[in-house]
Formats: sequence, structure tokens, C-alpha cells
Amino acid sequence: MTTTSLELYRKIMKDDEFRQIYLDNFLDRFVYSIEDVEQNNSEEKRRDMIDSLLKAFKLALSFPSKMGVVEIQKIGNIINEHNGIEDFRKINVLARYNADWEPVPHQRIYYELYNLLNNYYNVWNALDDIYEKEAMFHISLMRIHPFEDGNKRLCRTVMNIHLFKEGFPPVVINEMETEKYYEFISQMNVKEFARFLKEKSMLEALNVKFLYKTIKEIPINQEVDEYFSSLKKK
Repeated sequence: MTTTSLELYRKIMKDDEFRQIYLDNFLDRFVYSIEDVEQNNSEEKRRDMIDSLLKAFKLALSFPSKMGVVEIQKIGNIINEHNGIEDFRKINVLARYNADWEPVPHQRIYYELYNLLNNYYNVWNALDDIYEKEAMFHISLMRIHPFEDGNKRLCRTVMNIHLFKEGFPPVVINEMETEKYYEFISQMNVKEFARFLKEKSMLEALNVKFLYKTIKEIPINQEVDEYFSSLKKK
């Protein structure tokens, strides 16, 4: 039976040593894929933003399988620690990048987050497609816009933590895809966003395979499954 990309990804990620190498590799690409980081003109602020994002991602990995409003708040606080912003916004704001939706009034943030998390863990868990579930969550969280700044970094961090913990390859959305990304959110286009996330996730599964072959020095003409079989024979 042919091993699927997802099955192979999960098999590879059981290697704890490689898992850590891959996580470091992914985080490097993840932080630089967010245009807020690249567009910062101050090298010091850029470094602080990167450090905060890495710290937030690693903290989120340590959280229990179900995140609550407190965990979302902690992630956002760390992401924003470099600019002195703490806790959910207490003012109304406009979303950036010509976004054509209006974030929820600040008085409703807690209610909307509790409702969203309840849907994610207790209602949408019946969905067969994890990417559709993540698309619904991501679009909803972005439209809540719980913080004055760092919402995109927060949403992408939470999405990738969800995927990673559920045994699915995480997603890197590059700067050239930003316009498309905001269209999904503005139009609340869950189906197309889910399809987009799945394509990006499966691409990451290939990256994992190639990185694994490089780290383990597996010959280019040898499949990873063959490598695993050879290990069992030893």
C-alpha cells in the first residue's frame, strides 16, 4: 500500500530529534513569512518582533490541547510585548491592509472569543475536514481582531499550533499571497480558504520529507519508506 504524504509526515515526526530540527527550520520560515516583520525599518524593532513571535509560538506549544481565552490572551501579550501593548484592546480599531470588514466592538471581544472557542471545540469538531475547521476559526478570529496590533501573527500562530498538535503539517503563507489571504477573510470564503490551507499544508509535508532525507543522508533515489524498512531489518 502506498504511504500518503500525511502518513509519511506523521511517521517522520515521531523522530523526536528530527522533530526539533524541523520545528526550528519551520519557525525561521514562519517568522519571515509575515510581512509585518520584513516591513519594519528598525533593525532593533524587527529583532524584538521576531523574538516575541518565536517566544509566543513556543509557549503556545506547551499549552494543553484545548486553548481558552486566557491562552489566546497570553499568546497575544507575548507577540505584542515588544511594543508595550498588553491585553485585549479597549478601543475600537480598523483592520489594516485595506481590509473591508469592521472588527467587533471592544466591549464584545470576550463574548465573541468564548463563543468562537466553544464552536471550535464543541461544535465544529464534528467536521471531517480539519482545514475547513481551521479556516472557519481563523477567519472568525481575524474578524474579531482582539488586540490593537499583532492579530495576524496571533491568528497564524494559533492556526499552526492547532495543525501541529493534531498531526497535520503547519502552513507558511508568504508575502505574495497576502492579498489573496485578505480576500478569503473579507469575503468569509471558508471553502476556498480551506482548500488553500490544505494545499499549503501538503506542500509543507513535502518540505518535511526532503529535509528528513537531507538530515538522514538518504540517497535521492531512495524513498523514505524504504529507509524505514531498512532500519527495521537492522
